[in-house]
Amino acid sequence: MMNLVSLAQILLHSAPSQVTIDQIRRLVAMVGTESPTLEYKGDMSTSIAKAVAALVNTYGGLVLVAVTDDRRVTGVKEGVLPEIGQVLSLDQ
Repeated sequence: MMNLVSLAQILLHSAPSQVTIDQIRRLVAMVGTESPTLEYKGDMSTSIAKAVAALVNTYGGLVLVAVTDDRRVTGVKEGVLPEIGQVLSLDQ
């Protein structure tokens, strides 16, 4: 079984198109509640940019979009990843 560090490293170094919902569910189950290096965002909003800035200015980490604060993984609709890139002003 994959440990938490290995799974987090895989997700950190994967292209968004390579990340699976199963990987996200396993990570959420392993980690539990949010931590200084993991932030859950239930929906697409401008607060994603604030969460990314907070992580960049501290320890780094992951922002998981479509995971609610109560750790429910809802997934994202097609086309949401480019939207997130626009919010963060990144080229996709």
